[in-house]
Amino acid sequence: MAPRVPGPKSEGTAVAASLLGTIIPTAVGIAGHQGALAFYGVFLGPSTGYFYAGNPGRGFGGAVLRFGIATAAALGAVAACGSNWIWSCDNPGLSNTIALTGLGLMAVSAIYDIAGAGNAARHWNEAHAAGPVSIMPRVDVDRRAAGLNVRIAF
Repeated sequence: MAPRVPGPKSEGTAVAASLLGTIIPTAVGIAGHQGALAFYGVFLGPSTGYFYAGNPGRGFGGAVLRFGIATAAALGAVAACGSNWIWSCDNPGLSNTIALTGLGLMAVSAIYDIAGAGNAARHWNEAHAAGPVSIMPRVDVDRRAAGLNVRIAF
C-alpha cells in the first residue's frame, strides 16, 4: 500500500472543528457536571481548527490567552471584594464588572479563533502547494508495476 500523502486542508472543516470543538464539549461538560470537558471546550475548543490546519502553536497561543484572561478576571474580581471576600464582598458591583469583562474578552478571543481557523487552513494549503513541476512515485497493484507520475503546470 502506498504511503498516504496529506491533501489540502478544508477551510470549512477547520471552522467547523473550532465551532463544534467549542460548543459540544462545553455544553456536555456543563450539563453533565464534567468540569474537565467544559474546561476543554472553553479553552482549547476554539483552537481545534488550528490543530487540524497544522498550526498547533497558534492554537495553543489562543488557549493560553483565554486561560490568562480567565485567571486575571478571577483574581481581579476577588481582589475587588476586599480582604473579607470569602464571607462577603465589599464592592460587588466592581467585582461583577471585572468578572463579566473577563468573560466578554474570553468570548471575543474564542470567536476570533473560530473565525480565523479557515485562514489557517488556507495558509497551510498555500505553504504545501505543489510547484509548477511535481514528480510522485506511483504503484499500480493490479499490474504489479511501479513508476512515476509527472505533473507540469503552466
